[in-house]
Amino acid sequence: MERPTAHAARGHRLRGRLRGLGRDYVYVLPGLPLAALSLPLLVGLTAASVGTFVVWVGAPLLPLTLLVASGFAGLSRYRLRAWGVPVEPPRFKPAGRGLTGLAQVMTDPRRWLDLVFESLIALPVRAVTFVVAATWTALVVG
Repeated sequence: MERPTAHAARGHRLRGRLRGLGRDYVYVLPGLPLAALSLPLLVGLTAASVGTFVVWVGAPLLPLTLLVASGFAGLSRYRLRAWGVPVEPPRFKPAGRGLTGLAQVMTDPRRWLDLVFESLIALPVRAVTFVVAATWTALVVG
């Protein structure tokens, strides 16, 4: 049986690195557009919910905002799992039906954490990683 040559081994390592780099790009590059979509939506919904809470319009709108934020956070967790990072599923408080179910959604700290992350933290982090990846790529190509 022949041993692989050093050239073949380098080619194999290079292919592995390129495959890993492609996987990293698939994770990093869509992050900025997703954050650019989630930020105005979540901030707008939160402002409308809080601003109209006094007249009871915001009462059902705030749980909807938290559910939308949890949806974006779920997408972020899915992207991390696809990237290869083990992420435990979140444990949300069980919500009932009707008005009490909406009130229970508002008392779930995990949903508030999802809202804070997706509206305040995700955009700056994803913008920096996107810019670093795009700049690095431009420098390598240039």
